[in-house]
Amino acid sequence: LSRGLGDVYKRQVFPHPGRDWKGRSGWAVELTYTQRTEDPDWGIDALAARVARDEARGLRVLVRVDYDRGQTLPPAGDRDALMRYLHVLERMARDDRLQGVYAYFLGSGPNEAASNRLAPDRPITPAWYARVFNGYGESPGRTDNAVAVIRVANPRARVLVGPVRPWVRDQDGERRYRIDVPWLNYFNTLVAFIDEAARAKAAIGMWNPGPDGFALHVPGRPEAARTAGYAEAEEPRLDLRGPEGARIGFQVLYDWLEILNAYPSTRGRPVYITSSNTYTPDEGVPPAHNYPRGWLTAAWSVVAGEPQVEAFCWFLDWDPQWEDFSLWQGKGRLRDAAEEFEALLRGAP
Repeated sequence: LSRGLGDVYKRQVFPHPGRDWKGRSGWAVELTYTQRTEDPDWGIDALAARVARDEARGLRVLVRVDYDRGQTLPPAGDRDALMRYLHVLERMARDDRLQGVYAYFLGSGPNEAASNRLAPDRPITPAWYARVFNGYGESPGRTDNAVAVIRVANPRARVLVGPVRPWVRDQDGERRYRIDVPWLNYFNTLVAFIDEAARAKAAIGMWNPGPDGFALHVPGRPEAARTAGYAEAEEPRLDLRGPEGARIGFQVLYDWLEILNAYPSTRGRPVYITSSNTYTPDEGVPPAHNYPRGWLTAAWSVVAGEPQVEAFCWFLDWDPQWEDFSLWQGKGRLRDAAEEFEALLRGAP
């Protein structure tokens, strides 16, 4: 689901080619790996084909760019890997077939160990992510970073900060958030470093050196609502807190917004929920087994009331390897989610 240009639209990660969008505009989220440029499924030609298919159906496209499978960004401190990553970003930004891409977002879950499998001894710290993104920690005049490379190649392309995964304790951050938990500290530190680099570059006259927005990971936690004595489907509307005071359900959205709105160069930037469903890693129950009827409708009602949120995406629509998450396949409790999605497409309340 997404909002854009003042209207309500619908959206999916990996939309099924046969989905009927009922005349609505919408969005698609696609994925590519920079170290697999010739891969028949995940390379640039495959990406261009999917983008063309999505655009032909009236969808706007966000592209997640990972370094490789199991490695969401180049390994920390590896300059050669960084240069390879930037080279492919530039190649994509210049590719005539990809000129209609709405935005690129860099990686996903950099704070999670599972996103750093090629170099587990060198975690993707907030400083390294900000270094890759817009050159944090380097001379402001340097252009060997993703924002500079993409904007030189295609000034119209938008560049988003990739989503941090909530409720993950694999990494912390040195800039403590007012609620001292690892995932919020990590995000607070990351945003602070990106803001610092953006302001330093702006001071020497560089154009638009910060992010165009943020991709966010905003999952729900229906079980927490039931434990608190509420209906599970109401979970997105509830401000549920853990023992440390951090939000533990869908309203983690407000933690993300509070942090990014605290810094000058990121305040008010649009956000795109590029992944949401009722799965959380610590509980480990997929949506096919824990989805409560009405949850998607409730989540959309929250998103619709937040003008800073441009898009709300269910992960995912269709992929044979992810049937416990797939709306298209509608396994188990996902039959209810699929029906709700169809009702929202039709504009039903």
